[in-house]
Amino acid sequence: TASAKNMANQILNGASVRAIEASTQIQRGSAAPTLGEFTDNEVGGARFGTEVKNAAGTGDWNKDTDKRFSLTLENVPAEVCAQMKAMIGENGIIRKIDDGCTTITYNNDLSLNDPAPSGPKGDECTDSCSGGATCVNGYCQCAEGIWQPSDNSGNGECETGLTGDCTTNADCKEKGKYCEIIGTWENSCSVPTTGTCTALNNGYSTIYKEKTFLYSSDHMISWWAARNWCLAHGKSLASPLSDLSCATGGCDDWDALTKAFGYSYYWTSYSYDSCTVFSVSTDHQLAGRSSSSNDNYALCR
Repeated sequence: TASAKNMANQILNGASVRAIEASTQIQRGSAAPTLGEFTDNEVGGARFGTEVKNAAGTGDWNKDTDKRFSLTLENVPAEVCAQMKAMIGENGIIRKIDDGCTTITYNNDLSLNDPAPSGPKGDECTDSCSGGATCVNGYCQCAEGIWQPSDNSGNGECETGLTGDCTTNADCKEKGKYCEIIGTWENSCSVPTTGTCTALNNGYSTIYKEKTFLYSSDHMISWWAARNWCLAHGKSLASPLSDLSCATGGCDDWDALTKAFGYSYYWTSYSYDSCTVFSVSTDHQLAGRSSSSNDNYALCR
């Protein structure tokens, strides 16, 4: 309705001025940005929090690890929330509004680009994950279901409803097996569907830029399978940027990559969103977005 759209406009305008203030403090080097100068936090029927949170909205923003920050909100009516989400394109600096409109997330510098992964080289998280998952040794772990990341800042959800034997390696009690996840393309998105406890092959070890990597001897039938394969070997998927010097569009040294890994397609740790992840093709010298349900090789560090 017109009333809901008007309220959504008021809230988004209030969010913009707060985001500019928070970003300004962050760019000036503040370790504890605050919104304390805003004394009237009742806007458009909702209420803004006075703290600057991390991307998940679960803790305070951390200067050393967080590439994004969030503003918090309370009491946003469902109809107004729907209007806010529909208007994101009109307010391009917003990177995400969560399902209940309780957090609005921005890049630290209010840029429109995806930030580099915020965790330690290639890991998924540093302290917290959204959607009920827990950050364990740099990986988002679900108590039930499988982790479905939406970016590289611990944002995502625990995907339930999978069929089969397993969702995590811990479900496979037989020694020498890991949880192989099959994915499928549904409604313009890759989703995990079935988990099977499968024999764990040893893979191949190689050296690249004085680092030791392990890659699978067989295709992984999805990104989730590759992730679990690396975890079963006590490793994690390689970071495209810090480990391989690759970014969207290309890599710094294709000849060196080909010498180390041969000619093939490899999964990496980077997630663009809940549907696509970053892969590297030494065969065709391509680096960038790939469906999570494709069949590439696992590449672990």
